[in-house]
Order: sequence, then structure tokens, then C-alpha cells
Amino acid sequence: MTIQRVEIKNWKNWGDLVKSWATGRNYFNKPYAGQPLDQAPPVPSTLDELQAQCEWAEAGITIPARITALQIVYGDEGTLLIRLPAKAMLIATERAIEADPKAYPLPTFYDDFWGDQRPYLDRDNVMRFHASRIGDYTIAQCG
Repeated sequence: MTIQRVEIKNWKNWGDLVKSWATGRNYFNKPYAGQPLDQAPPVPSTLDELQAQCEWAEAGITIPARITALQIVYGDEGTLLIRLPAKAMLIATERAIEADPKAYPLPTFYDDFWGDQRPYLDRDNVMRFHASRIGDYTIAQCG
């Protein structure tokens, strides 16, 4: 079973929007909703607010219908935040990549930097790569 994922068309703009929320600094050269140019958009509390801000930021987000709520978690330098993936999505991905390692869902920005040098994934290494990415995803302290 394939579980539809959130899709981002412009990863750079998505990253700048997240950076804006985290720092309170507007990383875009345009004001949000009449605010001063240097003021970041407010952290969204609903999916509608998220959609509106992503449209403003030209991030190109597509949120599957199965998603009905938004949860924002704030990290700080004194707390280790471990974000666990959804069980159903983890299992579905494992099944898909075990069947076809080329089906590994890497964000499109990898192509922008690696081109045809994407990691070589086969039946012998795809689960190790997946476990490593999951480990990074859960404990990454972005910065």
C-alpha cells in the first residue's frame, strides 16, 4: 500500500519559510500580509494557515487529504527532540523499497545537488540507507 506523502515543489522556499518561523526573521524579499518586510509570518496553527503561507512563499506544497491536523514542535538547544515517524508510513516505505530499491522516496532537491550521482541503492544496501535516514530524521538538530 502506498501512502501519499506531503509534496514540496520548491524546497529552497520551503526551507526559507521554516527558517522564518524559527527565527522570526523574514527570509523573503516581500512582506507577509501587510507586516513589515523584516517580520516573519506567524507560525501557522492550522492547515489553512500553512497552505496560505506556503502559497505566499511559493513553496508549492501539496497536503494529502488524509492529513487533517497540524502540529508544530519547537526545539531548543537544551532539549533533545526525537521525532518518531508514523508507523504506517514507515512500514509502507520499507515494503516498497524492499520490493524495488529504486522506489526510495528522496526529496527532489537531491537531484539539484547530486544530479545523476544519487546514491546507488540495491537490495543489499537500501535498508541500511533507510535506517540511516530515519535515524538522521529523528534526531537532526537543524541549524
